[in-house]
Amino acid sequence: MPISLTERDLEILNAINNARYMTTPQIQALFWRSSRGGKYGNLKACQRRLNQLTQHGLIRHIKQPVRRGQGSLPYIYALDRSGAQILSSEIGVDPSELDWRPKNAEENYPFMQHLLDTNDFQIALTLACEGRDASLVSWTDEKELKKEEAYDHVFLTGPSGGTQKVAVIPDASFVIGIGDRQGRFCLEIDRGTVTVSPTAWQQRGWTQKIRAYLEYYQSGAYEQRFQTRSFRVLTVTTSEERLRNMRKATEEAGGDARFWFTTFEQVKADTILTEPVWYRVGSEDTYSLLG
Repeated sequence: MPISLTERDLEILNAINNARYMTTPQIQALFWRSSRGGKYGNLKACQRRLNQLTQHGLIRHIKQPVRRGQGSLPYIYALDRSGAQILSSEIGVDPSELDWRPKNAEENYPFMQHLLDTNDFQIALTLACEGRDASLVSWTDEKELKKEEAYDHVFLTGPSGGTQKVAVIPDASFVIGIGDRQGRFCLEIDRGTVTVSPTAWQQRGWTQKIRAYLEYYQSGAYEQRFQTRSFRVLTVTTSEERLRNMRKATEEAGGDARFWFTTFEQVKADTILTEPVWYRVGSEDTYSLLG
């Protein structure tokens, strides 16, 4: 029996397509916000509708790998063939932008977790802006930056004069608007897998990333690309200890107060913008993004 699609269904399909992958809680956070059913009731309603969309081939679910002692994890959802056809016919999405086929990377736990963490940040930011004077003017993730070639390279110079070409590609680039003012941010999602201070200057690692950002800004290439001097790099990491290590390494690499840090625990809609949950280089105080 054919499924009758609602406006919310189309919005869900479009959101999943844009994000590539979304979990049940992420979809619930955006599309089941009514207080009438309560959190549990909203979750069950969300799960029920996602199951119906899956049964009709509009989306497909992916089971997350469960580590010992972790308990069950929510499904990850991706667009399926029929969902792509619906987005093309009903909303007019360009078929070239509808990549619904399964990927080998779906079995790569670090890749998927990194992407889902990036989605969590975007969702928290979206919800935080609603009902405030702020707005999420634009959001471009790493895949889109690469696809559109909306990134640049810089040349880093080593202590002996050697140079290395490095691409500057954040996990996301976004703009927040407040009244008639706008600020551009680069986002780095750190799962603790990157070496903070490599022994050799040309090795990939956190300090190389910081030096690349600094060169990008100081060379004028950043302003030329984005037509603004507004520049802040936000990093979300796994723990307070790693945050301290990364902040210290950032300062030693030449970073300044434009580099801000927080932990995944603090990435919530009611804290991410207005609460002092951010540390920045050069200060032991905490700050809010809109402070």
